[in-house]
Order: sequence, then C-alpha cells, then structure tokens
Amino acid sequence: MSERAKILIVDDLQEYRESLSRVLSPDFEVVTAGDLDGAKAATDESVSMALVDVRLSEDDADNPGGVQYLKWARSAHPDLPVVMMSVYSTLTPERAKELGAQEFLKKPIDVEALTDLLHSIVEAHGQTRRG
Repeated sequence: MSERAKILIVDDLQEYRESLSRVLSPDFEVVTAGDLDGAKAATDESVSMALVDVRLSEDDADNPGGVQYLKWARSAHPDLPVVMMSVYSTLTPERAKELGAQEFLKKPIDVEALTDLLHSIVEAHGQTRRG
C-alpha cells in the first residue's frame, strides 16, 4: 500500500489541532503546528497540503499569522496546496484565493466534507509533492 498523504494542521488552539488530527489521522499522516514559526519549520517536501487558521493568536484579533504563512508558502513551496480556515470574517474566501489559497473554509468545519475535500486536493496534486 502506498504511503498516506501528510497534512499539516496549523491552528493556535491546541484542542482544535488535536480534534482535527483525531478526525483526519485514519486517512492521512497528520503533523501540527501552533504558530507561524512552527508551521514554517514543519513544512517540507513531504507535506502534501496545509490546513491553516487565518488567526494564529486568540489574544490578538489583528494577528495575520495564517495569511503570513500562506504568503510564505506561495514563495517557498509554490506547489503546496494551502486551505485556509476561520471562524472570523477577517478574510473573505475570494481574498484567500487571490492570495493563493486552494480553498477557504468557515469554522466550524463539517469533518466529512473536509475529509472529502482533502482527498480530492491530494488526488489532484498527487499523493505527495516529492518527485
């Protein structure tokens, strides 16, 4: 059997990272990060896609950490699909896609729909980004 696609989950809320990890781990290899630096450090060629919260600090409503990651990923890993997510309306789906996001999801996320979406993105982009 081929190896599972690796999904990076980036969210400042540990409970949310753990919850998504539990839901997605039967289908994907999951790695997580809680902040921008951790997300950058976890992103390598083995990561098939990133699922990133727009705000990476609940204490700072203007924290653009997720958007900063998206911009960085577009430059450092241009073929990495990035799916943005947020409970807040600080970033519209249209703007997220203009910045290079594959998709934008509003929290709370329907986990069955999320799993289907991630499978379709992995299939469209290949199992992993390694040549």
